[in-house]
Amino acid sequence: MVDGEDKAAGKTPVTPAPAPGGAPLHLTGFFTDFPCLPFLPQILLDLCHAIFGPPSPSPPSPPKPTECRSSLAKVMPSCAGFLTNSSVSVPPSTCCEGIHSFYRDESTSPFCLCHVANGEVDQLLPAPLNQTRAVTVLVACKIGLREDEIIEICDKDSKSYSKFLSHDN
Repeated sequence: MVDGEDKAAGKTPVTPAPAPGGAPLHLTGFFTDFPCLPFLPQILLDLCHAIFGPPSPSPPSPPKPTECRSSLAKVMPSCAGFLTNSSVSVPPSTCCEGIHSFYRDESTSPFCLCHVANGEVDQLLPAPLNQTRAVTVLVACKIGLREDEIIEICDKDSKSYSKFLSHDN
């Protein structure tokens, strides 16, 4: 129906209530943000999801070290001398080449390099890891991040860690 027809039929057209600023007040944001409570019976939960949409996906969980292990196991042997022996002053070119290819490889997660930075690759090395070298190897191989950035990204309690994960899909 057209507004003129509504008035002719004796009906008042329905308009949203005005907001304090004079603009119409729409409650659609309220309804789209309405949570479908998980403890509802399944039939009500299905109805709720049909009306308000399915729940948004949860943030991705970080890869576990075992998911990274096989990829890191290919890179770590070439870096072992630098990571375990303080007399080796720079990582060998084969180490940096491996880290760069690992970082660019779309089948691996750059997040896995956090296991190196956090010193969680001891099992992949022939000797104990020199913890101060764990972050240094990534900086020395010039992956494009400073030491403080690597530490921030790989700190599981930081906001950068979450941002890094959200872009790492």
